[in-house]
Amino acid sequence: MRAINENTDGGVDAAIDSIGDTLPMALDAVRPEGTVVTFGVLEKSSTVQIDIRRFYLRHTRLIGIHNASGSYLKEAINFMVSRDVRPFISKSIKDAQSSMS
Repeated sequence: MRAINENTDGGVDAAIDSIGDTLPMALDAVRPEGTVVTFGVLEKSSTVQIDIRRFYLRHTRLIGIHNASGSYLKEAINFMVSRDVRPFISKSIKDAQSSMS
């Protein structure tokens, strides 16, 4: 979060959460009226805790995607490439796999 706070004015416009367990961090990372998109499989738990008051007072938009087609992924990648989006990656796959053990 420090990197986001140091490099943005109030948070990012959008955050993409592909694990689920990191959903609270994604919600904290977005600016007021920002958007969080979440997808993926929650292996250990399907329950996460969020500060619901902060969520609605900041007018955060949450979009969940399940079983999206490959065309959605291609469209998302093309969108990010066309706007030179640089991701902030909180964990590598290796880190995520070791935390699931």
